[in-house]
Amino acid sequence: MNQVLQDVYGDLMKCNKCGFCQANCRVYKEVLEEGLSARGRLRLIKAVADGELARTEDYVQKVQACLQCKECAVSCPSGVNPDRIILAARRDLVETRGLGILKRLAVRGLFASRRRLALSFRSLRLLQKLFLSWMPGLAKVRGINLRKFPVAERPLLASLGGPAPGNSTPGGLAPGGPAPGGSTLGASTPGGSTPGRSERVAFFTGCMIDNTLPEIGKAVVEVLERNGRKVILPREQQCCGTPMYISGDLQTARQVARANVELFNRLDVEAIVVACASCGLALKKEYREFFKDEPAFLPQVEAFSARVRDISEYLVEQALVDPAELGRLPARVTYHDPCHLVRGQGVAAQPRSLLKAIPGVDFVEMAEADRCCGAGGMFQAFYPEIAGPITRRKLGNIAATQAEYVVTGCPACLQRIQGGLDLARMPQKGIHIVELLNMAHQAAENAGEKRARAATGSR
Repeated sequence: MNQVLQDVYGDLMKCNKCGFCQANCRVYKEVLEEGLSARGRLRLIKAVADGELARTEDYVQKVQACLQCKECAVSCPSGVNPDRIILAARRDLVETRGLGILKRLAVRGLFASRRRLALSFRSLRLLQKLFLSWMPGLAKVRGINLRKFPVAERPLLASLGGPAPGNSTPGGLAPGGPAPGGSTLGASTPGGSTPGRSERVAFFTGCMIDNTLPEIGKAVVEVLERNGRKVILPREQQCCGTPMYISGDLQTARQVARANVELFNRLDVEAIVVACASCGLALKKEYREFFKDEPAFLPQVEAFSARVRDISEYLVEQALVDPAELGRLPARVTYHDPCHLVRGQGVAAQPRSLLKAIPGVDFVEMAEADRCCGAGGMFQAFYPEIAGPITRRKLGNIAATQAEYVVTGCPACLQRIQGGLDLARMPQKGIHIVELLNMAHQAAENAGEKRARAATGSR
């Protein structure tokens, strides 16, 4: 028995085959195949661990075709945590069979290098301009709307980031150069005083915000600065490691995670803010799993993870959002809970309280708000026949609310939902919660300027 499976064998034995996980598994609901429910997968994994089943291609596909939405983990009365066992089985497959060529290209060739990842997105942007814009038939690939897939003109870290304070040369696996015009962001405090530690936060952007949705990152910076925080945006930061980890490549995940821990632990900040659900889960909780066999490094991991906060969580904890300082946004809004935020981090009430604080917002709860949107990272590309129906169910729930905006806290969810809305020709617009908050701040500023002009005119 491979050591990886031996480590989770005790948890495998806890499964009493009750089927509660099956009742909530999004994948099973679409295919109605026992081997694609958590219970079925665990039985297959145990058979492999016992030497009764070979690691066949069918077994590989069943282990890989899991969204990692964590529905099984929260519904299991025995506390088995099937999601973690499935990740262990993927790691076992990497150690015994190796990574498939496409995933090896993705997680080791692209996500492990910021430069190569940025280059791949620039190539997609060029493809969109040269071909996809006038060849609609090529726009939809494996259920993904490539024609409108967002790609930044310039990565966020390239335009706003800088070397971490105290670093003369950037480090990391894929270092970048210094940012033009400075190394940190943030306005000075009133009176020109130097901000203290309690007013400094670091922003971990994540790959998707950096390369595809930089407007989310800019909104994070602006909202924090409007509320008296100085934002440190280190350009040397790496991928969070989630794509590698969920693919079973723990070694590469550890490389990028170690670089992030060492980088951010050098910063004198009160919090490390994230605006991506999967990044937040990795930084908060999964890094401890990455390094559980390295007790000498774990204290550094603990110090790092203890400071990580989702942006909505941080704003609520610090009571930074004052409704009196927000402008009116007359719009009907609904909210989608990212799996890795609601079940992975337990953050659900905070974004809703922020939405309800915005004047004029008519918040409508959608049915199954905490059900997966079908993205699942790379899952949507590898299993479009399963991801598609899951997304369409989400779109139906969105339509039933008659909302104008679908708000979420994860760029991957946002991309999937907006892509589905576009393909279905639905009028709703997907938006990150921090973008909506920034719109409310801007509305307040615009209203203040109008009042000032009116007062000047009256004189």
